[in-house]
Amino acid sequence: MNRSMRLFPTAARAFSSKAVSHAPPKKIHGTTGRYAGAVYTAASKASLLDKVEGELLAVNDLIGKSPNFAAFLANPTISRQDKATKIGDLVTEPKFTHITRNLFLT
Repeated sequence: MNRSMRLFPTAARAFSSKAVSHAPPKKIHGTTGRYAGAVYTAASKASLLDKVEGELLAVNDLIGKSPNFAAFLANPTISRQDKATKIGDLVTEPKFTHITRNLFLT
C-alpha cells in the first residue's frame, strides 16, 4: 500500500463536518487522569458534559459541607464494598446520570 493511500482515510475524517473530538481538552497522567479522561469522553459522547460536571460539583460540595461524609470516605477501616453501597444509595439513577454513577461505583 503506498503512502498516499494510507493517509487518505485520515484526511477524509479530518475534512468531515461530522467528525467531533470527544478527547479531553487537557491530558492528565496517572490513574486520576485515566478516570477523568474516561468520564469526560463518556459525558461528551452522550452530550452530558454540563450535567455530569454539575453532579460532580454537587458531590464535591457535599464532601466539603459534611465533615462526617468526608471522614466516612477517608476512613481506611471501612471496606470498599461498604463505601460503594452508601455512595450507590446517594447517587441514585433518577438524580444522577449513569456516567456519574459508573465513576463512583467502579
